[in-house]
Amino acid sequence: MNRGAKYAAENAIRELAARPFVFSAHEVARLADLSRGAPAVENALRISCLNQNIMFLGDLHAGASRGYFLGRDPALRWWCGYTLRLARLGINRLRPPQLQAAMALALDRRGWNTLPANLLHLGRQTGMVADGGAPDALVFPWATLLQANPAGVEAYRLMFFHQSPPDGLRGLTLDTILDDLLAQLPEQQADIMRKRYGLDGAHLTLAQLGAHYHVTRERIRQIQNNASRHIAQSPFQLALWWAFIADFMRGGCALLIPNSQLTPKRRFLYAMIRLDATSVPEFDAQIIGPANHVKDYRECLRRDRHEAAEADGRCAAADALPFLPARELQRLGDLEEQRREKRAGKNMPRMIVKALRSLGRAAHYAEIAQTCDALFPDNQKSTRSWHNALSLYAKPGKEEFGIVWIGVKGVYGLKEHGYFRPAEGLYQSIPRIVREQFARTQRPVSFDAVVREVSKQRREFNHSSVKMALAFSDQIKKANRGYLPAPAAPTAAESKYDIPAALQAFTSSKRQENESEDE
Repeated sequence: MNRGAKYAAENAIRELAARPFVFSAHEVARLADLSRGAPAVENALRISCLNQNIMFLGDLHAGASRGYFLGRDPALRWWCGYTLRLARLGINRLRPPQLQAAMALALDRRGWNTLPANLLHLGRQTGMVADGGAPDALVFPWATLLQANPAGVEAYRLMFFHQSPPDGLRGLTLDTILDDLLAQLPEQQADIMRKRYGLDGAHLTLAQLGAHYHVTRERIRQIQNNASRHIAQSPFQLALWWAFIADFMRGGCALLIPNSQLTPKRRFLYAMIRLDATSVPEFDAQIIGPANHVKDYRECLRRDRHEAAEADGRCAAADALPFLPARELQRLGDLEEQRREKRAGKNMPRMIVKALRSLGRAAHYAEIAQTCDALFPDNQKSTRSWHNALSLYAKPGKEEFGIVWIGVKGVYGLKEHGYFRPAEGLYQSIPRIVREQFARTQRPVSFDAVVREVSKQRREFNHSSVKMALAFSDQIKKANRGYLPAPAAPTAAESKYDIPAALQAFTSSKRQENESEDE
């Protein structure tokens, strides 16, 4: 590559970087005043793109003639404008094919085979796009923030369009912004705001401030509201939003904030810019985003979801909070699993459900008791206690925890694993099987045929129990090559003993004996 071609390409790229347009390789060559087929153009452009903030859009392996070039600053301005459009349309989540089509349309270039990886990487670096919880989904945290408070659009536009704070805000920190802001308020309002939000270390209630100023708590509330309205209408609103954007980016663009990280200054900042940051006491955290979605998620947490599998916590978060990136959904899932374990440690049926889920199958109550003691060493109980709890919560009408007796002595499982309580016992089902099989074939029913029919109705059973039911049932008789239905037993009317009459006479005699003893 000759020196002239290199300098010409660099001059072309400097001009390119200043323009919010996309150029093809041939257009860049024209800007560089190089011939269209100059062999040095491609290498010069690639080297200059590496040395300067130029985005190459397209397939890097297909040659420069199939790619497009975009300056980094125009790319950031494009991301900002694109995020604003998504916010106004109420879109938080897109899949790559949709994003690819939208990018091509916005940049007026069509026919991309894949997403421009470097442009997408730039969006991830600035927090404008993040991986979603669903496969191949992308979420847009900044679009979520702008929906949470549309008043921040102007600060967002200034911050990213110019890539620097507006004039007058350069070099200012959150501390200096808050100090200057409170200095603009009347002395009483500034003091109340500091003490209400604990900016000076002491967090006072309305009643305490009312006693201090010898007014009612309602009057303190009015003063606080007046100060908040004054701040919302002051030029400092832009400065507060700039401070929030800077703080948000330093924190990794996280939308899930533990309460331990919510300092008094951050709480004051969120309140003054009226950002939707809804508290989730179950996790001791706050979620920044549309408040209605967070309220729906909290309602989902309040419902008793002991029948749900462990993975359903993340699924519920993904459904209720569609604007959260994958990492935030993962954190919520981990927090919910910890919460479930704490709740399970104080509740025997939930402890049993946890043990059966860890086993992944039905088990004898002794094995379940051993697993529960291993999972919850601080809540160990006797095997008899675990058996009593299993018997209680596996009864018909008590199966809300999903624990079922599967028809084998002392063995229990979960509905979610495909187990169920048999509708009838072996001593009722086996005679019926023998009658049905004999009526169909008119031949003795073999033991294997009975076992096959029982296996269609029960997931697990003991062969010895089937043998006992065949041997001791008075409705079955043994034949040479199997089993036959036994003749029907005589009814009470056909019997030589009148059992109902005998029981009635016995009851009457006992009643008379008791009455004579009382006399």
